[in-house]
Amino acid sequence: MKCLSRIIALTAALLTTLSVVSCSAAAPADNQTETDDSTVSYAEPVEPTETTLETMIGSDNFQQQVKTMSESYEAQGMKLEITAQGNTLIYTCSYIVEGVATDEVKAGLADYLAGDAMTKSMQEVLQYVRETVPETESVKVVYVDVDGQEIISKEYN
Repeated sequence: MKCLSRIIALTAALLTTLSVVSCSAAAPADNQTETDDSTVSYAEPVEPTETTLETMIGSDNFQQQVKTMSESYEAQGMKLEITAQGNTLIYTCSYIVEGVATDEVKAGLADYLAGDAMTKSMQEVLQYVRETVPETESVKVVYVDVDGQEIISKEYN
């Protein structure tokens, strides 16, 4: 049960970080107006660009945030990899410790991935990613065991 709690906590941390990563990938506003005591920024509409998921993933800012997240996951016995396949952003959480993928863990992950909180969080991540890459169709979360065999996955679109 302790392992299940740890996995759910890691998944929640992943979602929070994904939201931050996705938000930071959006184009910054360059248009600023001076007021009496402060500067106020106004975002201009951003024209769609040729940015792809691969380009977004390859950006220095994104890679730095993934590195930070990965270090946190490795301390908990998991490895995080973020890739793209077509118009789907894929978060793969791989166990690096033998014997973690028990039936109890699988059931807990299934319930968590199907839950309202996870679905809502992933919809928010998808919305933020689409601000940078409008063609993005879905975000997929995949858990694999130490041998690389899929334990469970869920795609959100």
